[in-house]
Amino acid sequence: MFPEVMEPELAAKYLRLNKGGARTLANWRMRGIGPPFVKMGHKMIRYRKGTLDAWMANREYQFTSQFLAEKVPGM
Repeated sequence: MFPEVMEPELAAKYLRLNKGGARTLANWRMRGIGPPFVKMGHKMIRYRKGTLDAWMANREYQFTSQFLAEKVPGM
């Protein structure tokens, strides 16, 4: 069972990211492409379980061209 508020390491496990997933989340934060997060201090980052669930739900597709249509203009 995962808690409602998670550190990046646990959030990475929840999202089933590969080993080093906390680093991936940090990279996504810097690029502005990852799930929303809570910054509680200078270096204290947390993720809410509900926010992670919503972020994943917004990335569900029926087929590949749906994803590509969002990423490639004119498709």
